[in-house]
Amino acid sequence: MAAGYEVFGFSTKAGTAFGSAEFLPGDVLLFGPESCGLPARVLAATVPLRIPMQRARSLNLAISVARRTGYEVWRQLPTTAERLSAGRG
Repeated sequence: MAAGYEVFGFSTKAGTAFGSAEFLPGDVLLFGPESCGLPARVLAATVPLRIPMQRARSLNLAISVARRTGYEVWRQLPTTAERLSAGRG
């Protein structure tokens, strides 16, 4: 990981939705067990984010990570071509 990265901790108790965050290459997404989430001391050392859930509360964590959070991060990150043209291979 590169210096200056952010660690984003996901929690149902976080006030900020993941779509409001700005993700950069090298950032880390941290998820706890679906049954109990991240321990409070771990969450306190992160930028806390939540995945908004309206009706499908039973949607499991793995699907939420892969479909919602993963695609948002991917959407925000520059493409390989953009990184190469900026001299950041």
